Amino acid sequence: MYYGSCIFTLNAGKEVDANLYPLLSFLAYLEKSYNGNVTVILFDQTNKSATKKITIAPGEWRKTDLKVGLANEVEWGNVEAGFDWSKIWKVRIDCDFSGVGTGNFWIDQLYFGGRRYSAVREDSTSQSNYGLRELVEVDEELVSDNECDLRAKALLDYFKNPADYLKLNTTVLDYGNSPLLPGDKIHITLPNENVDSDFRIESVEYRVDAKTQTLEITLELGKVPPLLADYLYGMRATTVTVEKLARTKLGKGAIPTALGGGLGAHHVGHEAGGEDGVRWPSEHDGGWDKITGWICPKHIGPFEDEAATIKFRTKNKAGTAALDHQFQPSDNERGVLGCETAHWKEVHSKFMVLYRGLEAPYGDLRFKVQGEANPRARLNEELLEFGPGGALAPDVYLKRIAANKLELKTQYLIPQADNILELGSPTGPKKIAKIYASSFLLPTDGFLHITVYGEDNPKARLTQDALTFGPGGATVPDTWLKRIAANRFESSGDIIPSADNERTLGLGGATPKRWANIYAVNITVSNMLFNFHLIPNADNTYDLGEGTTPKRWRDLYLSGAIKALAGGVAVNLLPDQNAARDLGSSTLKWSNLYLSGLCDVGGNLNVGGFTVITSARVLQNVTADVGIITSGRFPLARFPEGTAGYVLEAQGAGYDPMYVDPNGRYSPAAHTQHADDMPSGGANTGQVGNTTTYWNCIAGNSVWYKALGQFDMLDDLALIKSIRGNGETDEKGMPLADNESLPPEVTENGLINAGALMGLLIGAVKQLTAKVETLEKELAKSRKGAVA
Repeated sequence: MYYGSCIFTLNAGKEVDANLYPLLSFLAYLEKSYNGNVTVILFDQTNKSATKKITIAPGEWRKTDLKVGLANEVEWGNVEAGFDWSKIWKVRIDCDFSGVGTGNFWIDQLYFGGRRYSAVREDSTSQSNYGLRELVEVDEELVSDNECDLRAKALLDYFKNPADYLKLNTTVLDYGNSPLLPGDKIHITLPNENVDSDFRIESVEYRVDAKTQTLEITLELGKVPPLLADYLYGMRATTVTVEKLARTKLGKGAIPTALGGGLGAHHVGHEAGGEDGVRWPSEHDGGWDKITGWICPKHIGPFEDEAATIKFRTKNKAGTAALDHQFQPSDNERGVLGCETAHWKEVHSKFMVLYRGLEAPYGDLRFKVQGEANPRARLNEELLEFGPGGALAPDVYLKRIAANKLELKTQYLIPQADNILELGSPTGPKKIAKIYASSFLLPTDGFLHITVYGEDNPKARLTQDALTFGPGGATVPDTWLKRIAANRFESSGDIIPSADNERTLGLGGATPKRWANIYAVNITVSNMLFNFHLIPNADNTYDLGEGTTPKRWRDLYLSGAIKALAGGVAVNLLPDQNAARDLGSSTLKWSNLYLSGLCDVGGNLNVGGFTVITSARVLQNVTADVGIITSGRFPLARFPEGTAGYVLEAQGAGYDPMYVDPNGRYSPAAHTQHADDMPSGGANTGQVGNTTTYWNCIAGNSVWYKALGQFDMLDDLALIKSIRGNGETDEKGMPLADNESLPPEVTENGLINAGALMGLLIGAVKQLTAKVETLEKELAKSRKGAVA
């Protein structure tokens, strides 16, 4: 194990508020297998954590006090965001070993403390009568919440009513047989002064007027003496002093307790001995610092009867961070760790760093025989060398020459015994990717095996005569490629392509490499593609297919003529059944048909997918090119009939005649309007578009309006001032108005009523005219006044 750990979990509802209890205290004892590095981790109810690293010396009980709470958060090394100091749920303590180890540690007297005793008292009646007044008193002599509560109660009784001081003169007060004395408590009620409470008598004066035979009493009320509780608290100490009886908050000797540091006293931290390696008799020998470990000029180590662990400190003084302290010789390249007669048993290190200077000798790791000048093995930054040692330097090496490249300097790489060396592993698999060699030399009876691990026979074997193949295992290779003579191979197996309809024998194209002859009893193929003439070996001797079995070819596809004789086909081409065979099909058609005689068609004659002449000799689906009509006109009766109500009109690019519906069922061709286009209904009828279906642009030299909107009842100037630009300009650079800013009186569906807009401008001009006239009149009056 690398560390030991323990967790203390509090019951639900018993979580600690570290803001109220700001001290975590515990005793710890670590066995000496621990290195003293301890991590304390606090967890809140949501398992968020706060971590602090401390040091506790092993081998003895040590008391540790840690400041906790939000006020002390800066003293913790790692506090998760949102960690709740008021809900401490778990306390975890981890103790580290020196590397890997085992051992026990104990935690005792773990508690949260440091909270001040407190109590709160209040009186709602006094708050209602006189308002809220708060008093906080800190008294270090109170040692429980109960004492704090009693003190708060006494203070509340003392302060809850006003400390009024009254002087009362009376001649009508009759005390009877019980005269008023100083220290007595009487009740005074003064409604006008809002006084209704008990008062103490500070002093009383009696005076008798002999002439009038009246008794006059003068009372001074309200001055309250010290509370008895103050004297009681003062007398709790061993010695009653004037200071305590004077109600001091901190009596002599009442010194607050300081928090500990968590490491214990120094004088029990070490052992010491003399230069001869003998332990000093007592802790007082060897200096004022009582050391109990080996720290002396010639010996460093524990004085123990059992194996112990010595720590080289790698932390800062606070114990909160790891540092790379160095253990250096006082002089460069000096000092020896161990010697030829005193060897270290083991050395454990993450790195072994060797010194590398600018010139030889460089640092290296050597294996030497005592007394020999040269090492038998040497490791430096570049290579691992071996040699006989003695007078000869290492001469065989493994050297790194580049990234992922190792150079071996040796003439022979010999296995320890015959026939045992294997390169790579068959079970990993960890195989050698490539082997580059000038030659592989095999003995005269040797061969190169390709063998599956654990099988007796190879799956392939290469000898000087043949390359043989087989299933391996219990079966020896049975298929081979064998050299039988110069430029001749013999194969004992079938040659099969890797997949159906794949691979090629020979090479075609512009630079062909073809087989000269192929000798075979049978050639069975799915397709035969020839780039040469298929010529029989003898004239008029061999057939294509045979008619006895029969074994006939099914289809014959040709792009040229069939020449059964030298002059062509001298036979009739007849189907075997009447009206049952076709020339071509709907998808595979003959290109051209050339005939010099009769074409007798028993059915319909189709052209371009349409029947143009039926079997009853009816012409249909035919149009005549206008070019064949050279003169004259078609009579009206010759026109094809159209739909009732349609008109015949020339349309399209070629002005072809067509029947169209005159009621807007087609889009007429664009044309230029003639002059003086008037509404058919006369004046004040008809319209050009509307506010939902409108023309893009109407251009003219002038636009006339009969109705012009008037805005005399509106503030035309205010409406015009609200019109703003949209930030754009027209092609002439004139700024454009923002239609959204136009008043609703001149717009509809995003369009502008030009007549209403003109009326708005006229109204604005009229208002400006009226304002100018008014200003002129006022200016004239002011001039007259100036002249007078």
